[in-house]
Amino acid sequence: MERYGKAGTGTRHLTEYMLELAKAYNREVDRPVWLQEFGVSTEWMGAADRDDYLVAATEISASVDGLWGITWWCSHDVERSLTGFVELEYDLGLLTVDNEIKSLGHRFREVVTALRNASASPVVSRTTAVVLPDELTPDLEFADTFFTLIDRGVRPAIVLASASRDAGYLRARGIEELVTV
Repeated sequence: MERYGKAGTGTRHLTEYMLELAKAYNREVDRPVWLQEFGVSTEWMGAADRDDYLVAATEISASVDGLWGITWWCSHDVERSLTGFVELEYDLGLLTVDNEIKSLGHRFREVVTALRNASASPVVSRTTAVVLPDELTPDLEFADTFFTLIDRGVRPAIVLASASRDAGYLRARGIEELVTV
């Protein structure tokens, strides 16, 4: 939130970036990817902003080819009698500690149901890829290149430099243009 703001490209598209990053480290083009533990704390955003974030991040994640599943961070609130957690961790759930669905949980179900029932696939074509040097730990500086392309109307993939020389791999992923950092 600090770097990109509540509605900034880096905030809204972080899940897309993480999924594409996971795909970059796998040479099996058809292997599914699972978005695990994404979400936002009530300490970071108010209820309306959290709702907007949930909708945007979930729909944007669905644009990634091969998305298998999404796990919100986390399924349930943490019981306050369990000590040792940072304060923000106690109310991250989509359900209360008593298994009651919270408003954000209802909204998540609505968004996922709408995506499942959509007549058209939300998956976008990614013909441009940002090249990640194999020895580089992908940090926010690297992520900024990804987000800048999105701001320009390009929905990029990510490939490792070692894979960027494999024409068959690039062709299988539909990548036609490489962007180096």
